[in-house]
Amino acid sequence: MTAGFALFLKLIPLYVTVALGWIAGRYLEANSRNIAGIMLYIVTPSVVFSGVMAAPLSTEVILLPFLIFAIASVLGIVQMKVASKFLNDGSANIIPLCVGSGNNGYFGVPVALLLFGKEGLGLYIMCMLGTTLFENSVGFYLAARGQFGIKDALFRVLRLPAVYAFIAAMAMNLSGVDIPE
Repeated sequence: MTAGFALFLKLIPLYVTVALGWIAGRYLEANSRNIAGIMLYIVTPSVVFSGVMAAPLSTEVILLPFLIFAIASVLGIVQMKVASKFLNDGSANIIPLCVGSGNNGYFGVPVALLLFGKEGLGLYIMCMLGTTLFENSVGFYLAARGQFGIKDALFRVLRLPAVYAFIAAMAMNLSGVDIPE
């Protein structure tokens, strides 16, 4: 394999991200007001997918995001119940997102890399996916319930791609499919 082709293969994930960014700019009218849409629909699913694909999956590793998801869900629901005793305007529904998630991406990944090295980074990212799954399912649903009914809140959650990226990457990783590094 030539060096140029090897370089091309290594840059494929970057090209895909750039293409998705271009599509978002073209069709989502990306500006400072809707950067959150880019993060929600492009960046987060990309990070989730690549994180799961990079992790060496075993039963223990697969259970990590589900354990973190369960902890975040329980903490979020308990804190929402407590907050609803003091807040009556529906704003208590945003509490689970504050409690069940954290700045474990942009800040946590470099720190985990420094503390645990490349070997531990995959495990950290798998744990981080637990909070991402919480944010994009239970957390978002509870927040949406502050303004919407059950059906509308569920429909909004089903439109979030991060959970689908997690499922697809898990299936591909477990079936032995590789993506270029």
